[in-house]
Amino acid sequence: MAQRRVWVRVEPFDQPPRQVTRVSIQVRGKAGGTDMDLAAQIQTEIAVRLATDNLAPATTTGTAR
Repeated sequence: MAQRRVWVRVEPFDQPPRQVTRVSIQVRGKAGGTDMDLAAQIQTEIAVRLATDNLAPATTTGTAR
């Protein structure tokens, strides 16, 4: 199983009159290559959790890639 590093950055992105944040996701493999599939999966999971107000920490399911 390949090891990957995942960075998730949340930063303010103010659009008055409402407060907005921007989420950036970056996934890199051992040799520095990108893993766009895993980044897209993480992006989707974050979006679904925010849209459903499910903000509790995720549990480990043992399906690490």
